[in-house]
Amino acid sequence: MLRRYNDSLNDCRRAIELDPTFVKGYIRASKGYLFLGQPAEAVSILSVGMSVSGTSDNLSALESELKTVKRISLLIEQSTSANTEKKSGQALKYLDSALIAFEPALRKNTYDGILTSSADFSSVPVKWRLLRSEILINLTRLDAASKIVFAILSADSLNSVALTTFAHIQFLQGVAYTSVLKYIQNALAYDPDNIRAREFLKRIRGQEALRKEGNDAFEKGSYSEAVELYTKLIDVDTEDSVPRARVFSNRATARSKLGIHDLAIKDCTAAIDVLEKIKFPTPLYLRRADCYSKISKYDDAVRDYTLLDKMSPNDPEVQRALKIAKGEEKKAKRKDYYKILGVDRSASDSEIKKAYRKAALQYHPDKNASLSPEEKEAAELKFKEIGEAYNVLSDPQKKDLFDSGVDIDGSSASDGMSSPFGPGGMGGMGMEDVMRMFMASGGMSGMPQGFAHQHGGSGGGFHSHSSPSGGFPGSSGRGSGSRRSTQGFPF
Repeated sequence: MLRRYNDSLNDCRRAIELDPTFVKGYIRASKGYLFLGQPAEAVSILSVGMSVSGTSDNLSALESELKTVKRISLLIEQSTSANTEKKSGQALKYLDSALIAFEPALRKNTYDGILTSSADFSSVPVKWRLLRSEILINLTRLDAASKIVFAILSADSLNSVALTTFAHIQFLQGVAYTSVLKYIQNALAYDPDNIRAREFLKRIRGQEALRKEGNDAFEKGSYSEAVELYTKLIDVDTEDSVPRARVFSNRATARSKLGIHDLAIKDCTAAIDVLEKIKFPTPLYLRRADCYSKISKYDDAVRDYTLLDKMSPNDPEVQRALKIAKGEEKKAKRKDYYKILGVDRSASDSEIKKAYRKAALQYHPDKNASLSPEEKEAAELKFKEIGEAYNVLSDPQKKDLFDSGVDIDGSSASDGMSSPFGPGGMGGMGMEDVMRMFMASGGMSGMPQGFAHQHGGSGGGFHSHSSPSGGFPGSSGRGSGSRRSTQGFPF
């Protein structure tokens, strides 16, 4: 595409003159006006086309195009108005909605309705790109604004408006006064009627004069005069910039020389606040937050992304990364029931059941009666967590939900049916019941030796003193009909 929109418009006008019912001529002319950033003219030409259209199909095509153009025109007006009122976040949303309506392919590079830095703006009218850069400047997203303007100047180095915007960005970033002056003078050379460039030139010259007077007074040791001049400079220009931060810093030094340390501290704080907005090390924070996420330190990642979101409240990429990090942080903080039972996520039902039996025996309150109060409390908590874990992992539906990331509270998940101890969970079972259940499933393999010794055994197995059949003391063996009921046990 040659992007010779004025020539294209002339061709369309000529085609319409030759055939006033040539619908495509009106539609193409409207697109040409849009490319030039002139939606009002696009609406006008389409309205003319509708008044002379012949068939219903032609009328339908023009109506559809007119509807889109009117929407774009309204959004551009709303964006411009919001930006004038310093409602920059709202202005950006209006503008990006207009750009997406103009170029639907941009929709794939959005987050929460805002275009990301990966979006290709080359097909967007230069006028609207410049408006976007101005809005980004007001949001102190100077790098993003600079990227847009640099692309425009790469294609058209004589664009006076783009040069003015670039000079503004350079000034805010603290580039040397002489360099900024050169850009703004070039802008005026290419377009002497550029009112914005003329006003900006007057502004920076006035500030430079005041800054020089204040610095000269400071060098002479006239600190009170320097404070007065720096204060005047701060008051005449309230836009956050590196030069403004420098003035706060200079006034802090002068006040410190005068012994006014409390006000000097306030000036230092003000300078820091400005610099955090203008020269905040966003790339470093982004990189660190990403690294935190990759090593599962999600709380640290959330902290960095939250700070970035505060400094750049309308950056869609930061907002998306923050949302993801918060989700991962939430997942990381929930109980890992597989870890509690000491099994892998790929463990089978039988492996989960076996791990549960072993853990339940190890931490049952009856076994830990001789522990200190602190140790007993820890063991009881562990015992409770083991029950919660089994309540979830033994129930296929709850297990699927847990595996998918859904929060499942094992302590309230049980309806009494998924626990191997029947209704009421394990709370009603004594150590003898647990041991009988365990013996029924095949012995004490894998149990700690100390546990066996506590109950009369030796080595790694379990030996009963009162039952040759391997039962628990006080029972009549596995085959006995007088054995206590174990209804509800899934073993």
